[in-house]
Amino acid sequence: MKAWFSAEDKEVLREHFLQFAEFLGFTHQNNVANAPMLYVKSWLAEHPGWLLAFDNVDQYEDIKDFLPTHGGHIIITTRKRQWPSKFQVLPIDVMTEKESIQTIQSIIGSPIKKEKALISLVTTLGCLPLAMVQAAAYIKQNQISIQKYLKLYQQQEMELLSSKAFPEGVKAHPVSITWNISLEAILKECKKNQEEPLAIELITVCSYLSPDKIDKKILESWIRQSYPEISNPHIICGRHIGYLWNYSLIN
Repeated sequence: MKAWFSAEDKEVLREHFLQFAEFLGFTHQNNVANAPMLYVKSWLAEHPGWLLAFDNVDQYEDIKDFLPTHGGHIIITTRKRQWPSKFQVLPIDVMTEKESIQTIQSIIGSPIKKEKALISLVTTLGCLPLAMVQAAAYIKQNQISIQKYLKLYQQQEMELLSSKAFPEGVKAHPVSITWNISLEAILKECKKNQEEPLAIELITVCSYLSPDKIDKKILESWIRQSYPEISNPHIICGRHIGYLWNYSLIN
């Protein structure tokens, strides 16, 4: 048995745990407090060999009541560095150069002949997975060379580093640079198609929501209220979600 839970929000986690309990056979026969949680723990104790993953945990106190005590394994992903001593902490570093190159090649698809340019790209991006995925998506979407992307990257980096918005002595994060390059590409596509850049506004709306499994109906509702003149919000929403997906700003 393997199960994955979004644990960024405790109420969302509680809802997912209820769904998991129902999947395992739980029925609402009584009003006992935390009945679904107790049922899951009991079921897991009787069926050892399971693996549970709690993703994006903010703090231990948010999930401690959900954790079974024995019978399987638990993986927790978090940005927090300090955890109780009973946990084995495994820091996740950036990818190796080899893994980074494989990632770029798998996304671009076509063979890359100039290996030096590829190595230069992954080095410039600091082997950061998100930065590489976004960069590769941009290269593939626009059918440009790695050399041309690196030149564009350098131009964008200089612009960002000259901004007073950054604290003194702090360099721009590579993800910020690739992020803005992708946003600029979306703006150009929207201008080319003579349409409002709703994709940019949609990603802003998403930033106010839980990052996992955002219901498309919420975004359609926002378009309907913000742009009442649009007669087909369902189609428009889908098209602009496509822009974001194409540049790996969402998945």
